[in-house]
Amino acid sequence: MKEDRIKLSERFFKLIRTIMQSRMAEQLAVLLIIFGLSVALCPWVGLQSSLLIILAVSFCSLLLAWLLTRRVWVFPVVIGTAALLFGVLQLLKLSADLADPISDIEFKAVLFWRENLQLHCVILILPLAFLLFLLVRRLLSLSLLGALCTAVVVAQAFRHDETTALVLALLAVGYLILLPAAQFRRIKKASKDKSVALTTLQLTAVPIALISVLAAVIMVPVDTTKWKSQTLLNIVYDCNDLISYYFGRGQPRNDSFKLSGLGYYPLSDRLGGPISPGNMHLLSVYTKVPFLLRGAVEDTYSGTGWYDGWRTGRFRYDSLIWRFNRNQTFQPDFPLWKSSGCAELYQKMIYPLQVEVFYNNGWTRGIFVTDRLTSLTPPERHNIYYNNQSELFSTNFIGFGNTYDFTADMFNRSLKDFSKNMQSLEQKVSGFKDVNWETICNQYLQLPEKLPRTVTDTAAQITQGIDSPYLKAEAIEEWLAKNCTYTLTPDIPPKDEDFVAHFLKTREGYCVYYASAMTVLARSAGLPARYVTGFAMQKTDIRPDLFYVTEKTAHAWSEVYFKGIGWVTFDPLRFDNALELPEERPIEPTMITGGIPSQYIPQQQPVGPIEISQTHTEDNGGALFITLILILLLSITIYLLLRHLIRLPKRAYKYENLARLIEGEGEQMSFYFKDILRQLEVFNLSLHVGETLTEFVPRCDRRLSLKRSSSMEHISKAYTRWQYGLIKPGKDDIGELAALHETLEERVLQKLGRAAYFFKRVLPVCGEMLKLRRKSRNK
Repeated sequence: MKEDRIKLSERFFKLIRTIMQSRMAEQLAVLLIIFGLSVALCPWVGLQSSLLIILAVSFCSLLLAWLLTRRVWVFPVVIGTAALLFGVLQLLKLSADLADPISDIEFKAVLFWRENLQLHCVILILPLAFLLFLLVRRLLSLSLLGALCTAVVVAQAFRHDETTALVLALLAVGYLILLPAAQFRRIKKASKDKSVALTTLQLTAVPIALISVLAAVIMVPVDTTKWKSQTLLNIVYDCNDLISYYFGRGQPRNDSFKLSGLGYYPLSDRLGGPISPGNMHLLSVYTKVPFLLRGAVEDTYSGTGWYDGWRTGRFRYDSLIWRFNRNQTFQPDFPLWKSSGCAELYQKMIYPLQVEVFYNNGWTRGIFVTDRLTSLTPPERHNIYYNNQSELFSTNFIGFGNTYDFTADMFNRSLKDFSKNMQSLEQKVSGFKDVNWETICNQYLQLPEKLPRTVTDTAAQITQGIDSPYLKAEAIEEWLAKNCTYTLTPDIPPKDEDFVAHFLKTREGYCVYYASAMTVLARSAGLPARYVTGFAMQKTDIRPDLFYVTEKTAHAWSEVYFKGIGWVTFDPLRFDNALELPEERPIEPTMITGGIPSQYIPQQQPVGPIEISQTHTEDNGGALFITLILILLLSITIYLLLRHLIRLPKRAYKYENLARLIEGEGEQMSFYFKDILRQLEVFNLSLHVGETLTEFVPRCDRRLSLKRSSSMEHISKAYTRWQYGLIKPGKDDIGELAALHETLEERVLQKLGRAAYFFKRVLPVCGEMLKLRRKSRNK
């Protein structure tokens, strides 16, 4: 009986030993990583399988991969067993008594498969399991595995996926369990000591990994937004914008102001129609002179409306990457004006603005400025973006209590002699090349193919006999101001009639009519022009430098581009001068919360009910993911390059490599010995004044505790015979010297550390090798 118990115990421990030898801990780590990656990847391809199903498929896939690597006959047996089971079921169905129950089981199995497993789920997880299994068992590249896991977790975080924490925990536990395996392989490769078993190390890591991850989850607060590095986020966002602009499709997200949000497009899908704007007080503007606040720009006229037909881009305003683009967009300092007397003329035509804008009511992402913006201080905690059409917008809603400041060099057309100075400036810059001119013309000279002849004839008639582009635009502006009547209740334009042609026929309308006509007539006269919407200002009786912006002061106008000069505002209604204070006072902010996201409502602050911007969104997740992958690949490339360079001295000084660059054993020995002296300097070992080589070498051996086979005293004798006896060394002598050099190189790396080693050894060795290669080619 006692013998049976002993045999049973031996069998039990043999089973445990077999399990230990099968690297169960390693398989557990692989399973966790497969499960974590599958949870992250399934939603990306549109799969909505439950976590239990994903875990089951991951386990079965890993089990199949493990079985196939253990025995060659496993796969045929699995297929054969499945085929045999299917055949038995088909035979049993021939029986009348068993046909219905078996068919019912088959139906439920197929239904379960379709509703839970899905073929796509297996197709995704199965190759992933095989790939990771082989990666861990055969290669065990923690760098590659870590890069893959990092890319997935970062992409999850930017997608704001609710499973990010679970995915991170699974990947972290699996990765931590694999760390002992990697360390064990390094030890095994460097030493033949097998006193510590791999499985023991890994099983020890399992509870440590679980405790570490659980402790991290418990200790980390729910809100980690304060942990973010805004600088790193800005770099990622800038790279994403760069890729989206040059390689993306469609329009990027545009959160600028839309006039339709204030009721100025009553027909929705086309321009025109009577309007009745409200009088809500939206902004307070502190400035010495009034001007038009630009909110949005549109470049394409369809005959019934305006829209953005060109890719406008989306760029962070403060980004160094986009500094040149930003200067070209807002033109704070046109380079042509720095010569030929242009600067003096320019200073006579501008008015330097210093403006502060306060949000009183409404919610918007738009930032309202004027032309020739020179600086901008955005509202607190707001990241400001711009596009190629000079539109500015925030990533978050801006509401009551927010302020921003800006400065600008505004073209002030009300200044004396402005028209005369503009004509002189046109003549001075005519001989210079405008790098933006071709792009501007392609974008802002667009007209519908079916534009009525009456429109182009009107433009030709107005500008007949005028050569100056500025005087042409001025003539169109004056003609519209004198020959058209302002009204908020014009007739509704017919659907089948061009909007501008209808206005030129009726000559009645409000700002949208005037601005559209000004822009289209300017284009018909060969002047690049764009349709602009925003706000005019209203005087107040509180203080002379305070102006109100209300729903009634919403406005549309035109901007015309002049070659070598830039954009100039044209408004036939002259709303750029402050509007007189109306009898009806602006409606002050009241406490209304309906229709506004709760997270944007300030505590105990008055807010308005109107949203003065409409947003057009686009999913940039693909471009963002590509950006993250590119950054990750760049990081891996830099890491691999540095790792390659760290090993360069050891490879470069191998005897077989050095022999190809230096001919003759004597020259090779001299080269090795000189570099060995440089290595010894790291350990503060150098020849003292009056010290001979015979005295120096034993001192080095004692200090470094080198083995006799690689001691300097043993090797220096051959060098002495060559230097003083002219006895050429043999290949064995050079080989021993190369071995000593390699031993010292490893000691130098341990002494300095990787960072100092890179600068003190790697870079000098690179220079030395380049000299040798150049010298070898010349021979």
